[in-house]
Amino acid sequence: MTAVTMPPATAAPVDTAPMTAVGPDALYAALIARAAALLQGAVGAADPLAADVVQSGLPESTFKPLANAIAKATGLDGAVILRRMLKARGASEGAEATAAGTGAPCAADPEPSASPAPLRQTLQAIVTMISSRVYCSAEAADACALWAAGTWGVYPPGDTDAGPDNYARLHIHAPAKRCGKSMLLEAVAHIVRRPLSATDVSEAAIFRTIGRYQPTLLIDEADQLFAKNRDLTGIVNSGYARTGRVVRTVEVQAQGVRSFEPVSFPTFAPVALAGIGALPSTIEDRSIRIELQRQPRERRGQRIGLRELAALRKRITPHLMAHADAIGAAMETGVRDSEIPAALHDRDMDNWRPLLALAKLAGADWLVRAQRAAEVLCKSSADGDKGNEWALRQVVAFITERRAAVVAEWRAWVAVGRKTVPPLAGRPGIQRPAAACHFVASDTLAGWLLAKDDSGFGDMRDAGSVKLRVARLLRGFGVQPTLRRVGGAPTRGYEVPAIRAVWRRYRQ
Repeated sequence: MTAVTMPPATAAPVDTAPMTAVGPDALYAALIARAAALLQGAVGAADPLAADVVQSGLPESTFKPLANAIAKATGLDGAVILRRMLKARGASEGAEATAAGTGAPCAADPEPSASPAPLRQTLQAIVTMISSRVYCSAEAADACALWAAGTWGVYPPGDTDAGPDNYARLHIHAPAKRCGKSMLLEAVAHIVRRPLSATDVSEAAIFRTIGRYQPTLLIDEADQLFAKNRDLTGIVNSGYARTGRVVRTVEVQAQGVRSFEPVSFPTFAPVALAGIGALPSTIEDRSIRIELQRQPRERRGQRIGLRELAALRKRITPHLMAHADAIGAAMETGVRDSEIPAALHDRDMDNWRPLLALAKLAGADWLVRAQRAAEVLCKSSADGDKGNEWALRQVVAFITERRAAVVAEWRAWVAVGRKTVPPLAGRPGIQRPAAACHFVASDTLAGWLLAKDDSGFGDMRDAGSVKLRVARLLRGFGVQPTLRRVGGAPTRGYEVPAIRAVWRRYRQ
């Protein structure tokens, strides 16, 4: 909270000379005497005397009687004076701790290397370290190395306003425990710039820390943290873009009157998260998603320990610090759309553009490796998404499968000279395969989805609940059920051209 200094007024002619080194009792008595000598209404003299109290070295237990003495002499509010003195003492101690190197919650920047290694070699060293510690794919190791190195260019030391417009979150997830999530997060933490562990943290602590220190936040057990504190979702989402900010009210004091003023806090910062299962979909959409599986027993070997990680950080980070401005400039420029894999949708393109630019800056084969990592990881994430787009994909898969079956049946009938019973017999309302593929009955669709193990509908209790869910799903995409006569009977279902039109817009 920010205290507003009270306006000056006519001060009493009291002694404001620097205090000499005397005992605490004598010092306390001298300050009480100075307070008693203040004139009634001389509010301008209260601030210098309160400052001397803060700097006197007296214990905080003496602040209350001294604040009351000042208030009695000047007519100000003693509680307000006491809060301001305590806050000033805390700020002073915090500044001293920061100067001593113990106040900042995150690691300070290292001195840049005088002869930095090429960026491609530094990235390869990071990949080797990650692969030695965690069982993961080559694409996952490359993505983590690029993301960790990119944190050095989010706020370039030469110009903190440079750097990328947005920076994706790194989401490390697994289906169960003991898959290496925390170990990978620890490895990343020893590479990123200004790492700050935030396993149990409030939203206020996050945006205040970001505004002051510009750290890289590392959140383990993220699934539990977001379930416990849903307000964090908005903070993490807004911090994806450089324009991200939150507005909060802070307390101010003016002439003894307490009030609140709105203040805007920046939230833009790199964030790495680890946890079991999925996070809120808005965070997932803004993330580079790394899925881990438990390591096979036959592949277990010697892993790099925390002491070795600390030693590696001391060797690697000076080189990254030396490249920080170049990394920031490259990520700010980005890459052309033609250099981004065509399989990526718009959000994934935004997520990967800064990392692809970093890979291009590194040279050698790093751009090809980054493109491969983007394509593989984004496809894996899309296949594992059981949201609305996945459900729509299943509906389209049924339509495609049904059309292929109907066309194959018709062609087989034509091939034998139409001597057998024609397909679709008993359904005179449908005379050609094209007509059969223009409408899908709700009952038929629900039965297929319920029987398909990986459709996302297999855990529903019956076909009726599947039909209800499909109706709600397609309604959200603007597709409504219609009523047709099929085989002489009224049948509720969906027009296939309407579903395919939606699919052309939303397919990945």
